[in-house]
Amino acid sequence: MHDILSSQVLRPKERQRLVKLIGDEFLGSNLSQKVDIITNRGKNTGVSNSYCNDSRLELSSTLQLLDSEANSSKGDLTVFGKSDMPQYRDPKNLRDFLYEFNQDPVLKTTCHDMDSDDLEVINDYCGIKSYNLEAHYKLIVSNYNSLTARYRSKGVNRNVLGLISAYLGIQNSKTRWSEENIEMNWRTKGMVEWAKNHPNFPPHANSSLIESRRREGFRIVKPIVIEKQNRIIRDFRELVIYFKHMFHIRQDNSLCSLLARVNNTYKSEIKIDLSEVASNLELFTYVDAIKQVYVKILNMIVEASKQQEGAMMPEVIVSSLVTSDGKNVILSVNHVNSVYGKPIENTVNRLGKDYTSLILKQINGLCDFYLEADFGSSHYAKVNVWNGKKRTSQTVSKRLGVEHILVFPN
Repeated sequence: MHDILSSQVLRPKERQRLVKLIGDEFLGSNLSQKVDIITNRGKNTGVSNSYCNDSRLELSSTLQLLDSEANSSKGDLTVFGKSDMPQYRDPKNLRDFLYEFNQDPVLKTTCHDMDSDDLEVINDYCGIKSYNLEAHYKLIVSNYNSLTARYRSKGVNRNVLGLISAYLGIQNSKTRWSEENIEMNWRTKGMVEWAKNHPNFPPHANSSLIESRRREGFRIVKPIVIEKQNRIIRDFRELVIYFKHMFHIRQDNSLCSLLARVNNTYKSEIKIDLSEVASNLELFTYVDAIKQVYVKILNMIVEASKQQEGAMMPEVIVSSLVTSDGKNVILSVNHVNSVYGKPIENTVNRLGKDYTSLILKQINGLCDFYLEADFGSSHYAKVNVWNGKKRTSQTVSKRLGVEHILVFPN
């Protein structure tokens, strides 16, 4: 590693890539220490002082970026040597971040179509009389940067931040976003040019504004096909609503419909009852991650059933509930008439690869996670699998089944 870093053959960009790869080794040291650690390794290699000085500048710049990324995602850092699990991230921070994004008078125009009132608000904020997309966009970037700065140390999911930044076109106007790899965003060249030729009119005007002005918003040249939702996005207004649905569960984007689409792929493997899932729940969350968690739980149920000789098709009851104080939304996936495959003590002490992967990749920072089950031999218990507290078990009354419980802040 010493020789590689000090090599005069190594180009600056290559050194930066290398530094990123080994950056975790230096997390915890301050910036000056990190630069010294690297550049001091080249002292006795015959490398010129000017070369080392240039290296320090490049390393300093790169390490500042690493520090920024680390500080904005402290919840992602694993305490190696003590645990193979990440630091707990409070899901309330994600909920609050998304809620504030939705309530901000400027940012909410990126996840709602615009009417005449919205137009007045944006013009007032921009200090202009006629709507201008460039002025509007500068305001969007400013408010978004302020919002993310307030949440930088709270461990909000980096996938969420990256997705929103790509949709807004903040980092790179050609960065794709969502599972559909959509390239269209707020900085797409075609729309920017359209705005110059269509002044005083937003690209995502709602139907009333379109009707009153007798104008149309920006139409996408090549419509975007969302196959999993049997949906086609033809204009920018529809794209804005699609983006909104990625973070806001409500009646027109219900949890029940989301789960039903997933269930279509399990028709031959699981009998699933969604009748107890409310269609009018409202929740700010990362919707794609909920779908991913649900898929993994269903896969675990399929695999668990295969381990039981002569087992019939597994039956699952999915239900939702808003707690009496209104502070949480609970989603339950209950594999009825089943027994959990591990003793209570083993479940508390060793989660296993499936739960560990679920926590690392989806659940941490999204929701809290509990398991309530029949553990066999007349042992029935509830385990706080992931809620920021020491994992323990609590005896519960007799039950038949294995229930996965996801708790979201409301």
